[in-house]
Amino acid sequence: MAPNLATGSGEAAPMQEFDYDVEVDSECKAIKVTLLSVGAPHMRAFHLAWVNFFMTFLATFAPASLIPIIREDLSLTEDQLGSARTATVVGAIFARVAMGVTLDVMGARLGSALIMCMFAAPVFLFALTNDAATFAGMRFLIGMCLTSFVCCQQWVGSMFNVNIVGTANAISAGWGNAGGGATQIIMPAIYQAIRGGGVPAFEAWRWAFMVPGGIFLIMGLLTWSTGWDAPRGDFRVLKENGEIASNKGSALRLVAVALLNYRTWVMMFNYGYCFGVELTVDNIIVTYLYDKYRMNLVTAGGLGALFGLMNVFSRPSGGMLSDLIAVPFGMRGRIWCLFTLQFLGGVFCLVLGLVHTLGATIAVMIIFSIFCQQACGATFGIVPFVSRRAYGVVTGMVSAGGNIGSVITTLIFFGGAPTSPTFAQDDDFIYMGVMIMCATLTLSLLHFPMWGSMFVAGDDSSEEDYYLNEWSAHEIAMGLHSTSMKFAVESRSQRCPTLSLDVSTRFADFALDVSTRLKRGSRNPSSHRENGSSHYPGNGSHHNPGNGGSSHYPGNGSHHNPAGGGSSHYPGNVSHHNPGNGSHHNPAGGGSSHYPSNGSHHNPTSGGSHHFPGSVHYPVAALTVDEAAIFDGLDGLDGLDGVDGVDGGGDRSNR
Repeated sequence: MAPNLATGSGEAAPMQEFDYDVEVDSECKAIKVTLLSVGAPHMRAFHLAWVNFFMTFLATFAPASLIPIIREDLSLTEDQLGSARTATVVGAIFARVAMGVTLDVMGARLGSALIMCMFAAPVFLFALTNDAATFAGMRFLIGMCLTSFVCCQQWVGSMFNVNIVGTANAISAGWGNAGGGATQIIMPAIYQAIRGGGVPAFEAWRWAFMVPGGIFLIMGLLTWSTGWDAPRGDFRVLKENGEIASNKGSALRLVAVALLNYRTWVMMFNYGYCFGVELTVDNIIVTYLYDKYRMNLVTAGGLGALFGLMNVFSRPSGGMLSDLIAVPFGMRGRIWCLFTLQFLGGVFCLVLGLVHTLGATIAVMIIFSIFCQQACGATFGIVPFVSRRAYGVVTGMVSAGGNIGSVITTLIFFGGAPTSPTFAQDDDFIYMGVMIMCATLTLSLLHFPMWGSMFVAGDDSSEEDYYLNEWSAHEIAMGLHSTSMKFAVESRSQRCPTLSLDVSTRFADFALDVSTRLKRGSRNPSSHRENGSSHYPGNGSHHNPGNGGSSHYPGNGSHHNPAGGGSSHYPGNVSHHNPGNGSHHNPAGGGSSHYPSNGSHHNPTSGGSHHFPGSVHYPVAALTVDEAAIFDGLDGLDGLDGVDGVDGGGDRSNR
């Protein structure tokens, strides 16, 4: 269980220190993924999350893996099978949105444990199915457990730093999604083993469902008893101690924040044409191969499993690509990465409908699955940045978009209803591929004011401005926005100075950074930046650019003591900790672009500043200890090397 941080007093307890088994950032989030560890809280949450998601995927598509047997036993028609396929993915649509709201209130650990225990019942009861109506109804109920994806992404996303959250989310989701492929092997194998014991075929498939049902109960209890809600412990205790804001009574506000952010809808729509397509193919691939090439069930299941099993590395690699491309190109690089992967997925979906030999079909299917699943991983390299306050709701809505996309593609192309259009056997893949490519074009609409979009650079907006817009003045005065501000500081790494710089130089820096990371396995820029680079030229280093200076630390100015040179945020003779007349902590005289006039960070009584302009939005009396605490710790945060531009510093005009 998570440690109890309560002190028993009426006052907020001081933040305790924990002995984590991984290196953490200012929010106590892990800065790297150590897959062989099961230590609490970071990697334990990671492994519990993906195993739970794996099992829900396995149970959801277990009936599809045994369709040839179940179809014969229940005398199901093609229309009835199509309706059941649709029911499978419809169930999770509203459940995922509802779970997103729930998680922002109760946390992902309890949500995940609840799903596993509650949906063990319909998995067990599926064995009692005797007709088409019950078959479709039970698939609907079991399909609702796919809402565990929301728990998986929010839980893992809350445990890892913004620079690796895409990788962590993609690995956990990819390994979980692999359950859709593994079930094509596991369930037929369980069925055959039971048949080998002398059990009749029409009874063996029913007994097979006892296995996933039992595992559901075990995982639910493990998640509840051994997981942590957050890096610092249990949500309930953290709220009581005032370490995190309580969201009581704000569920409608959370939903409104997500609904009114158009980026939520763009991501939701596009996820329908990567994950939604994946769900559709998981539902029909075994039957497609079984009918087209007249092979036996075990062979069709084994070959069909390849599509889902590619998730073991393809979805994680999509998240990794998103994180890596963000090093030189920031958020704009992430969007371009998603666009490229999803568009190529559409191309190879189209090609799949044009090949007519088993070898070519399997080869193209594998390539199609790689791009499709990489796009899923790259999607959740962007989603955590859409909203901080309503992260759970946004995650729920985007993941629900995957199910909606599956419903649409199933209804249109694969006989999901008696009135569905009828296509030739391979034309459905051709037209679905064209639809994917067209849908991907909408990613060009995705724009963040401070980071830009595919074709437009960001403006002078700040990350703080973007995330503060989700909170009212009253909520800010109460200090409820403190965690959003910490995230805003960390997210400055998503800036890209410009995409018009010399491309060879940008990729040279990118290659050097990736090479160094691979050699060291950690974030330690002191060596490869010691002799300068495009961001730290001359003899300047990341923390002490000495006489060389750089575009972010010009003249003789250094990060901690720019006494001579200064920068856009610490001009003239100012220094970071003691800049004479205007300083970060006491800008009483000089000020800067963020702390002008006589306004200071903690006491903007006279002049105010860009973020603390006196009494308009942030009344002096309303400034809280929570607000001050955020900025008191800025000096120790990675990526805050100046506040403007890439990595925090520089002239905004260069972006």
